[in-house]
Amino acid sequence: MDSDILAALGSTLGCLVGLAVFGGIIALFVYLVNQSKKEVQRSELAVNQIISHLPQEKQMMFFMQYNNVQKNPTTAILWAIFLGGLGAHKFYMGETGLGILYLLFCWTYIPGIIAFIELFSLSGKVAKYNQQKAQEISMMIGR
Repeated sequence: MDSDILAALGSTLGCLVGLAVFGGIIALFVYLVNQSKKEVQRSELAVNQIISHLPQEKQMMFFMQYNNVQKNPTTAILWAIFLGGLGAHKFYMGETGLGILYLLFCWTYIPGIIAFIELFSLSGKVAKYNQQKAQEISMMIGR
């Protein structure tokens, strides 16, 4: 009888821990998506400031080129969550050398741990990348 009670308590405790971990993962995901939305808004403001100095006829050319190179922070986060241990987010960001390094050491699980840590700074990194590309394109088109 006592072993039945202990088994039921253990099973219940295991379910509660599983639910807590799952809830924590969902909360982390929601937090990261919200952060990426904020970074997208900041990045769009910076891009709008850059194009405000361009003549009207060059703004269309700017957007055509910018839309080809800009990265989405939510996409980068999803790559890092699901395939970060293989370096998919590094390949997405154009960091091919680091992506290959992640692939070479994926069997050690170290790239997966690093990718998890990078989740918290990835949306800011994408925003900086997008702003840099916007500045490069505006300089190329000419102010």
